[in-house]
Amino acid sequence: GPFVERHKTLMQIGSETDANPAKFYLALCQRAIQSLLLWNDLSLSSNDANDRDISGGGVGTAQAGTWGEGTMQLESNPTKFHFDSTKCSDSIAIVPSGSSAVGATANQRATKVWGTVLSTTCFTPKSGVHRWAVKLDKCERGHVFVGVTTARASVKTYVGGDKNGWGLIGTQALWHDRNKIRGDYGAPFRTGAVVIATLDTNAGTLSFGLWKDASPPSDGASGPLSPSQGMSLMSSPRKTSSHGAGGAVIEDWGVAFEGLPLDVKLYPAVGLYQRDDRASLYTVSNSDLLGSGKSATPPLVSSGSFYYPSAKDGVEVEPRVISGVRAWNRSLCADGITFTSEALMQTIKVLTCESISSIESSILMTRLLPSLASSICLIPSCIPNLSAKYAMEFMPLVTRCAKLIDRKFSDDDDCRLGLDMKEGLWVLRAKSSSSETDSQSCANLKEYEVQLSRKSLEMHDSVYTIFKGEGKSKSSRSPHETLSFTAATCGTHIQIIEEWKSTDLQHSSNSPIVIDGRLNLDGTKLEGFYFCKEDGSTGQISGNLEIPGKVSPPNCSKQLVKTEALLCQAVGHLALMLSSKTVLADVDEDDEHPEDSLAIIKSQDSFQQILQASRILSCGRIDRRGEISRRIADSIRERCRAINTSDHVVVVEEWENLIYRSLHTTSDDFSTLGSVDAMEAKHTIQQYSLSSKNEGSFSRLCADEYKSSRINVAASILYHIGSNEEKSTNHERVLLSWRASLQIMETGIREALLNLKPGLQRKEACIERCRLSNIISAFLLDFPTLSAIASPNSIADEITFIYKSIRAPKDLELIKLQMDSRTEKSTLRFIGFRSLELLLQTEDSVEGISNQIAIETTMTSLPRLLRQSPPSFIPSEHLSNYELNNQHYSSIIAGCAPSIHRCLTSSVHSIYECLGAILASTLVQDLQTNQKTIFSMSSFMFGLLANYFTVLRQSDFKSVLENIVPSLAKFIGFCREDALKEEDSLLTVEEGLLCAVNRNTARRLLHTCTSVILSTCAQLSSQEETPVSTRLVKTLSHLVLQELSATIPIAGKEFMHREKKNISNTICSDWDEC
Repeated sequence: GPFVERHKTLMQIGSETDANPAKFYLALCQRAIQSLLLWNDLSLSSNDANDRDISGGGVGTAQAGTWGEGTMQLESNPTKFHFDSTKCSDSIAIVPSGSSAVGATANQRATKVWGTVLSTTCFTPKSGVHRWAVKLDKCERGHVFVGVTTARASVKTYVGGDKNGWGLIGTQALWHDRNKIRGDYGAPFRTGAVVIATLDTNAGTLSFGLWKDASPPSDGASGPLSPSQGMSLMSSPRKTSSHGAGGAVIEDWGVAFEGLPLDVKLYPAVGLYQRDDRASLYTVSNSDLLGSGKSATPPLVSSGSFYYPSAKDGVEVEPRVISGVRAWNRSLCADGITFTSEALMQTIKVLTCESISSIESSILMTRLLPSLASSICLIPSCIPNLSAKYAMEFMPLVTRCAKLIDRKFSDDDDCRLGLDMKEGLWVLRAKSSSSETDSQSCANLKEYEVQLSRKSLEMHDSVYTIFKGEGKSKSSRSPHETLSFTAATCGTHIQIIEEWKSTDLQHSSNSPIVIDGRLNLDGTKLEGFYFCKEDGSTGQISGNLEIPGKVSPPNCSKQLVKTEALLCQAVGHLALMLSSKTVLADVDEDDEHPEDSLAIIKSQDSFQQILQASRILSCGRIDRRGEISRRIADSIRERCRAINTSDHVVVVEEWENLIYRSLHTTSDDFSTLGSVDAMEAKHTIQQYSLSSKNEGSFSRLCADEYKSSRINVAASILYHIGSNEEKSTNHERVLLSWRASLQIMETGIREALLNLKPGLQRKEACIERCRLSNIISAFLLDFPTLSAIASPNSIADEITFIYKSIRAPKDLELIKLQMDSRTEKSTLRFIGFRSLELLLQTEDSVEGISNQIAIETTMTSLPRLLRQSPPSFIPSEHLSNYELNNQHYSSIIAGCAPSIHRCLTSSVHSIYECLGAILASTLVQDLQTNQKTIFSMSSFMFGLLANYFTVLRQSDFKSVLENIVPSLAKFIGFCREDALKEEDSLLTVEEGLLCAVNRNTARRLLHTCTSVILSTCAQLSSQEETPVSTRLVKTLSHLVLQELSATIPIAGKEFMHREKKNISNTICSDWDEC
């Protein structure tokens, strides 16, 4: 709180040249980000499928619920979890367990000498959350360290005595790199204490706690939590104590260390000082999970409802407690938004006013902004009410920052890729893809190091950079293996050829391995897959720069271009958040009118089927004069606005005007079309009724009301059936409407009389039903007609079904509430699409982004945004049919206003038109200068083409496909030559690698382009034929035939060449045997 309130002042301190204030400021910012934006990495443990897909969670170690579910148990298992005698100080003895040679107990033999011992168990990167315990069998003074280390840590000091260790001493101090990080963490521990350590290898955090007997949890925790610490169902298990069924309590002290390395194995470790001090290792398990065969890792917070609970979630606590929890976490959300918004507004001011040199020297721009941008990409989308506030508040500011950076630095050709692999000593780890247990996988992890340096090439026109190096294995199982290492990098893409050689003359062999991977943004880490040509084995590989080599001067322009890419990815993530199941469910939650929310929830099962079955109701109500769109926009603003400060309100208002302008414009254009037809229909029916003598049997009860109501019903039917130029046809339609109205009136009144309330007269019941029919008739006049797509008889039957389904005015009001709810949900989806459109498109003198990396990261969210998640009311047994027929991006929930539907479609079409224009201009610019730069676009092309594997309808063909087809034809032509190029045995290793990279990349691009063409042709052929679809099918089919005619002869020649080579090898082999 105090930090957020003084953030503006602290930003000035953090921007000073003195290193210590800057470091202190950045450390405070990191703590604020962790608690106020990331909610302690909630997105990594979300158990909701839709939210997990958006936020990137789902590591497989989180289970729904709290720590209170199940009995937490400690277990000593030396065979699986014990100390490593090869990584143990000389002063420490490992006590064997029984007849086993291994031991889980360490004993200090020396007096006042620090020593460390590591366990044999290691935790690999990105393997989830791990927990273990250390019991202090004897430690009178608290001189014992508990923590983790890497394999490089020194065992002649304490845990945290060098840069490779992180430890907590029993006197409440945290140590790392021989520095005391903090001196008041947790509580002291001595003999008999059991310290619980929790390592999150996904987030890079280490936490500690104390195993105690059952007692009330302590207050005073900080961070995202509920104010009622005793309510375990309501509070965050990450921050509060958790009771096991057996009466044990883990007193959690919170996160001790952040920023642990995410690319190395970490080992549990213990450090001892006093003579005869002893400590033992224990595993921590949950008996309920073990009994069910599930993971033994205790569950994390896996649902946002922990932070914003509701009575409908089944939480049986007082409303006062729920209200307090919500208010507390709303204030934390507001603090997070205030902190981030002020930093982004300061960034906008710097980018607007300062020179490039001032920008490049700003700590805000080079240190804080990248961290903020990456953190926004991980904001959880599963917290009710709060996730929507983050998305709507950050979207305008993040978009403006990305565009301003692009305008400052996009003209710099040196920043187009902005990525480069770093020279120095690299450590790589290869893991086979074969199925193994965790212990076997850890033991069989092959680790080796390579000294890499850049190599200049005579092929100066290549866009790839070559790196050469020599290395050796670090594994004790293969000490005689060395390797030569050749890598080619272009942007984030890296391809490697490793040639392993054995220095042992008795086992001399060469083992070439091909690696295809990706670099991170700063060129210090890589991840990918390997393939061994000798035995056909495959697996994963990762690496990191251990010791930097020649350090180049920092290129701040490149760093800012990377930050722009992160900001664009953040916009995509925020857009996805607005389409998440949690945010859409917020629409039905109304704190001020809980009765409406409860009514919508209770009526969903009955009225959702009506909306889905009726084509008239599913089209949505006409937005006359933009009333619906303005009301929905105001509702979204009120519900999603967290703060209202004058500093950034101008930016937000400009963004909102651009977002909602198309909504208001579209609705106004459609404001009067329906009312004219309705008036004409009613006049026609009134004229016909004067000459008609066909009266109903119940008309005698209330003749005037009956006749007036029947005219309104018939007019609503005729309005939807429509008129025709031929008089005979018009007469038939009027007659059909009049007869159908009689059936509707008679059926409705008969049902009302059968269900007559006590004390109500038959005439009064008849009048009530007539009034209800009048209301329904007026309601049906607010919908577009179906005369162009349905027959008159089917329309009359459908309207009869609607009158029969609505039995009371309350039913009609509930249908209207649900339609408004669906319109607001569709508007949120539209805002997500429109936000991406504003990022790519020029709007009101603010140009769209032009940097390739930024455009590529923006496109990564589009396929998921286009993909529809099925409504909750679809039964599981019918889910496959729904997904087959409703994957189109506009298959919005039935009942949305047509104006919103048209705006959403228009925004998607505009995005695709932007992508087509960007691709066309990029191809013209790059291919005219140098054909080889086509391969520098490979990542960009793969990202763009992924957006064309989507379900399309006739209305999409022109906007989505016509811009991309000419570019596809041109792109395929440029790729074909390199894709079919034969290998040249006279090339050097480096030249051969580049040729192989170019050839493989071109083949993958051709394969992807052809897949897009074939899937598009299939969709075009399966729908009704139109001039546009016919023209596109001919063009795309011609492209496929052209590729077949070009590749079949070469493929046949290659096949014959391989056959001859195989026959020759067989003859030579037979000759050798003879």
